[in-house]
Amino acid sequence: MLLTVTSLAVRAQFVTGNSLYVKIGTTFSVDSLVLNPIEDLNLSNNYSLMVEHTAVPGNPNASIKKKYVFNNPINFSGNVGVIYDPAELNGNAESLLELANSWSDESGFVTMSGSARDLGKHLVSKDVADLDIRLLTLVNAQSVLPVTLVGFEAEKEGRNVQLCWKTSSETNSDFF
Repeated sequence: MLLTVTSLAVRAQFVTGNSLYVKIGTTFSVDSLVLNPIEDLNLSNNYSLMVEHTAVPGNPNASIKKKYVFNNPINFSGNVGVIYDPAELNGNAESLLELANSWSDESGFVTMSGSARDLGKHLVSKDVADLDIRLLTLVNAQSVLPVTLVGFEAEKEGRNVQLCWKTSSETNSDFF
């Protein structure tokens, strides 16, 4: 297993190398991202995780000044949490923080309502099932991120799935 950790003022990187296997019930934490899987988690094949200390645009507030970016989406079931520093809040109220995830890029963030908040530990977490994570951050529950999704349908077509969605607004998005 190859393990590389690089720390800069604005980013940190974690690379798994050829094999990293997290067993059910094992807490896995990298730079304040906490994963507690309820299924074995296989992060082999050179997954990388970048921690960027920049915000995702939003209205009326952007995200906190921290986002986790995987080079490829990981499929995760279990509890996912983010520990934040109050200096990263970027104008967001701690009592309103929710996890926000995108499986593609910054134009596809979805806020996960019902996140648990532990204000004493500066931790926001949520139990999830079969969630594809590529980008992850914390947002104000009342903020709108770049895309407002109003409809989403999936229909099986043989061995494929046809996805159809509709948005009511998009900000700074290039394509889907």
